[in-house]
Order: sequence, then structure tokens, then C-alpha cells
Amino acid sequence: MCRTRGSGDVSICDRRRPRPEQFDIILYRSGEHRGVFRMDSDSGDLYLAKLLDHETKAEYHLNVSAQDSGSPTLTSFASVVVRVRDCNDNAPTFSQVNIVKEIEEGLVPGTEVATVLAQDFDSGINGRVSHSILSQRPDFDFFQINEATGVISIQTPIDLESLPESSEGVVTVIVQAIDQALPVSSRQTATASVTFSIRDVNDNPPEIVSQSAAAVSPGASEGTQVTTVVATDIDSGDNADLRYSLMTSQVPFSIHPTSGVLTVSGRLDSSLSPYSLVVRVQDGGSPPLSSQSTLSVIVTEAQSTGPEFSQDLYSGQIQEGQPTGSPIVTVSASYSNGQAAVVRYYITSIAMGGVQTRNYFSIDASSGIISTSLHIDRESFAQEPNFALTVTAADVGSVPSKTRSVQVSKPLLLLSMKISNHENGYKLHFAL
Repeated sequence: MCRTRGSGDVSICDRRRPRPEQFDIILYRSGEHRGVFRMDSDSGDLYLAKLLDHETKAEYHLNVSAQDSGSPTLTSFASVVVRVRDCNDNAPTFSQVNIVKEIEEGLVPGTEVATVLAQDFDSGINGRVSHSILSQRPDFDFFQINEATGVISIQTPIDLESLPESSEGVVTVIVQAIDQALPVSSRQTATASVTFSIRDVNDNPPEIVSQSAAAVSPGASEGTQVTTVVATDIDSGDNADLRYSLMTSQVPFSIHPTSGVLTVSGRLDSSLSPYSLVVRVQDGGSPPLSSQSTLSVIVTEAQSTGPEFSQDLYSGQIQEGQPTGSPIVTVSASYSNGQAAVVRYYITSIAMGGVQTRNYFSIDASSGIISTSLHIDRESFAQEPNFALTVTAADVGSVPSKTRSVQVSKPLLLLSMKISNHENGYKLHFAL
């Protein structure tokens, strides 16, 4: 009689006796199978004695014996192969979930900067991992990732100076790894964080932002402070460590190398007024970058005897967002008696709230037209900006040159808006 059972059963055939139920079926276990399976010796059914893990062992080879109860006892053997089918019971894992890297700003697209590779101990599509970038903070598309290898590379060059100040020069990338199990709803994920500290490169030259003119009395003694040259550098560290120097020789002035303070260093000659000084500022980068500008120093007289301005006080208004170079107001000076003069105009002071500020304005030395020289953004000021300028007019045709100064006030006029009731709803009113 023969008996055949389904999956998990062992088939037995004995043609001598009609009652195979009396047979004993014994499972031969090697050491690695011990405790994993059990077999019913009467039915031949094979059972699990513990949970199987495909990742630990994917296949088991068993030897099964069937023994009758006759005399003499007869035995036969069979091999049973148990294959463990994988299920998606493992999520991808990263060897590191918090990675810190330092990279330079300005790296070209395609430059590899990090590898964040996840592993999944499942097999087949359950263990196939795809990588992607979930987010970048700040919200720029600086980085890209190879979905198969987990290699992160530059997508858009990073300019450290363009990052928000709140970022403190750090970009954080969140990487996700996801397996490809089916159905999609069964897929498992993992995330890792990569923090990039952006190292500054000396890619910005310093910029002199202080006024391009200053005034000093003819009797000023050595050591008298004339003005302070102010420069900025948007780089950081040594790349923003500035040194000042005068490129013009044989002049009665000197400049402090670190503070930029310009002082009198010799006897002033009114006949040489205005002095034209070339000031150079250089950063401490490697290689260093520098810039220079011309500073006019006017030797004023004890009493103002120069050309008279047409007004005692000039005023102008600026609209936010006005293009750089927009004319604001024109000053004019001449002698009241009609005396001929070669008049040149200089801005010798720009203050806001009584404090000297950067060179937001420039003046045409010949025409006296005052224009914006920098973009002015209302939101960049802590309070309503109201600029006070001092303009000096010098008759450079006389020896010594004769000077006179005047104040120019420039409030920032914003676009205002109000909403009022209207028969068809609301009406917007704009006013300058």
C-alpha cells in the first residue's frame, strides 16, 4: 500500500503490509536542525518547532526514515528539502544615522562629498534599496544623491555668504532609504542625517564703504584724526581680517593698518587742497584679495569763505527699491558777487541717527547731483531710516581753495497703502 501526503508530509510505501499506520517515522536531525522541526511519527506530518528566519538560514536539508514493525524490521530513507521563502521583515539600516562633514564652498557640480549607503538584509526586491533626499535645510537644492550607491554630490555650487545668517554656515541633508517590496504599502524605510559644515573660501574682495571725502582744518596738528576708512568683507575668519594702507606717497597723512583711522602726519598745505589719497584695503586670505578707492581730503578754512549754497538746507526723498544711481537732489554753490569759481562738490559725512553709516550716496563732483550708490532696503534697518549728509563745496580754482558746507536731509519715503469701504467692496489707495 502506498500513501502520499501533501506539502509538509512524507510519503510512505510498503507493499508487504496493508497497515502503514503502524510504521514509525523518525526524523534524523543534524545539530543545526535540532529544535527547528518536529515530525508526527504516525502521520508523517512535518511541523515547525520554532519560527524560521530567511536571513539566518534560507534552506534546510533533512533526512527522514520510515521503519515498519515487522520482524525483521525494515527501514527506508528519504531526503526532505525545506526552503524558507523571504518576507519583507527587515527595514533598511544605515551604518551611521548622524554624519558630519566639512566641505568648501564653491565646489563644482558633480563633486562627490559623502556616501550614505543603507543595507537591507532581506533578499530580492525586499532587499533592494533606493536612496533619495527628503529635505535640505536651508531650503536650497545644493545636493543630489545617487539612488543606487548613496553617493551625495554637489548639484548647485554653495556660496557661504548667500546662506541665511541663522544657518551658521551649516546645511543639513535628510536622506531616506526605502526597499522595493511589493505591494508598495509593505515597503519599509529608514532615514539618516548628513550635516555639512561649509568652510569659507576667500572668494570676495573687501569693499570700502565709508565716504570718499573728508575735511580737516589747516592748522590741524600731527595726530589729529581726519576720518575713519571703513571696509567690509563678507568672507569670514582670516579671509575677512583687513589691513589698510595708503598707496599715495609724500602726503601729510597716515592710516592705521587695522582700525583704518586716518590722521595728520605732517604740515598741511592749503594750496594742495583737496589732497587725493589712494587707500588700499587687503584681507588676510590665501591668496589675499584687495581693493582700493580714492579719498579726497579738503583743507577747510577757519571761516567759510567759499562759494555759497543756494539753500541753507537741502532735502530729498527716496523710495524703497529705487535703482542704484537714481538722482535724489542737486546742490549748487556760487559766489554771490558773481566771482568766477571752479566748484567741486564732496560728501564729507553720511549719518543716520547721529551715527556715521556706510556710503549709501554719491555726488557728481562737477554738477552736485546726489544719487544713490547702494540698494536701500527698508527692512534692513532697525528703525525708520533718515539720512543726514554733509556736502562741502570747494573752489579749487583759488589758492588756497575756499570751502563751504551745507546739510542735506534724506528721509526714506515708503509706499503706503490703506483700505477703505467702497460701494463695490474695498478700494486700495496708494500714496508716495
